[in-house]
Order: sequence, then C-alpha cells, then structure tokens
Amino acid sequence: MSTAYHRHMTQRVSSDPHWRVNCMAYAGAMVINDATLGGEFGVTGQNVRKYSDEPNPDPGSPGLNIQQIVNVARDRYRVNLANRIGNDWNTMLHELQSGSGRRIFAAIEYKELGDDRCQAGGDFAHAIVIVRSSPNALLVSDPLCSTAKWISKTRVNAAMVAMAKTTGHGPGYLWWGMTRPIPRIV
Repeated sequence: MSTAYHRHMTQRVSSDPHWRVNCMAYAGAMVINDATLGGEFGVTGQNVRKYSDEPNPDPGSPGLNIQQIVNVARDRYRVNLANRIGNDWNTMLHELQSGSGRRIFAAIEYKELGDDRCQAGGDFAHAIVIVRSSPNALLVSDPLCSTAKWISKTRVNAAMVAMAKTTGHGPGYLWWGMTRPIPRIV
C-alpha cells in the first residue's frame, strides 16, 4: 500500500533565535521538504528565514508571508510552489482532495483552532500545513505542535476566514499556497 510522505517540523527550536515568529518559515520548510520527498539538504525553518528577503524579522510584521516562502522555494531550493492567495475554501479543498498529494500552507488566526491549539491562549496570526483530507477533518502540521494531528474542517475554515477578516477581506479571500503534485510512496 502506498502512503503520503510528510515530515512534521516544530518551530520550537532552541538554536533558532527567531523561532517565536518563524511559523511561516517552518511551514515553508515542511512543504519544500514534502515536495522533494525529503530530497533537499538543509531545509529547515531557520534556513528558510535566512534565505528570505527578511533574514531578520521586521519588528512591525515579524513573520514571513506566503509570497516570501514561494520565492525562497524557487530561488534557493528550485521548488515551485503556487501562491493561491485570494482563492476560496472550496478551491483549496478541491486541490487538496484531487488525488495529487498536494500540500497546502496557510495563514490562519490561531485562536480559532480552539482546543486544537498547541499553545494555550494563543491569539495571533499563524501558519500551518495541511497534509491531507478526510470527510470531516484535515491532517494539519502546526509548527507549534510536536506532531501533525487531525483537526475538523470547520475549525480550520474558521481560522482561515478569521485571517481574511483580519486583513480586511471577505470570507472567500483566503491566504494559502500549495505544492506541486506529490506522488505517494510504496
């Protein structure tokens, strides 16, 4: 039987001086690693940050954004990621459920994950990787967690919609990107 390759990464890395604001960098590292089936050397959140155009966090907006991850993946690792900012939930689910094995990396409002958060009381913008889908839940790698876990589609949707509202957009304007199709491994 074939399986989907995924390597969860946590941003809680004591040697990374920016780990507290590197959620998108670690989400980017996960999708780059998955897109190459672990075949790239040195894909870490710390290195994704280092190779970005913002190696030191901007105090006013310390996290990286989706386009910065797309740029690092292309320019440093020669991995094509697609920026899908502005597309809606149904489009994202279609890409995730198409059988292609794509990974989704998304910006969310962490508070909306409720009891599924790995940092109690977390109320901030955050990044996650969505690995695959079941009828009612999504397998999510949250860089604040120690492992990937299943979270209801309703909660993930609410977290993505809350991010759209935070950024002044309507609920159909979601912040996400995706990998190329990723084959299953036997």
